Amino acid sequence: MLCRKLHKSAMRQIPTQIQVPYDALLVEKAIPRESHGHYRKWFRYYLDFCLKYDLIQSNKENLPNFIKKLKDKKQTAGQRNQKSHANSI
Repeated sequence: MLCRKLHKSAMRQIPTQIQVPYDALLVEKAIPRESHGHYRKWFRYYLDFCLKYDLIQSNKENLPNFIKKLKDKKQTAGQRNQKSHANSI
């Protein structure tokens, strides 16, 4: 049971087949290289959100629900904007 609990709480990694094109888009969109780690982190949070609520990750209609959840957790507008931008890419 402990292993199962740890597995559920572990942050999901971005699959390689998604991360490689995502990283290319960060460069294409001129996201500063020093921000790439933050963008990947917010993208992983979105993947976890979709997994937790059994949502299709590629459905852009899930993004407003993700942002609402962040707002409910008292994330600042600046944090929500960065997370939204990271996931809209």
